[in-house]
Amino acid sequence: MSDREAEARARYDSRWKVALGIGLEEAGFDSTTLSVFRTRLLLNQLDELVFRRMLEAAVERGLISGRLAEQVIDSTHTLGAGA
Repeated sequence: MSDREAEARARYDSRWKVALGIGLEEAGFDSTTLSVFRTRLLLNQLDELVFRRMLEAAVERGLISGRLAEQVIDSTHTLGAGA
C-alpha cells in the first residue's frame, strides 16, 4: 500500500492503532514519516538487517515457514513509480 494509505489506516483504523501500540485517540503518523524512515535505513545501510530480522521474527512466531522465508524477496531497491 502507499504511504498515504498507511497514514489513513494509522489515523482511522483501530486495528492499526492497536498494532502500532498507540491510543485510539491518537492521530497516528504523517505519510512522510515512512519516507524519512526508509531513507535513514538506506543511508545507514540497515535495510537488509531490518528485513532479515522481520523474516526471522515471522518464522519464530509461526507466521510463515522457514522454507517460505527463503523465497521472500525484498523489493526495497525496486525502482519505478512506486519507489
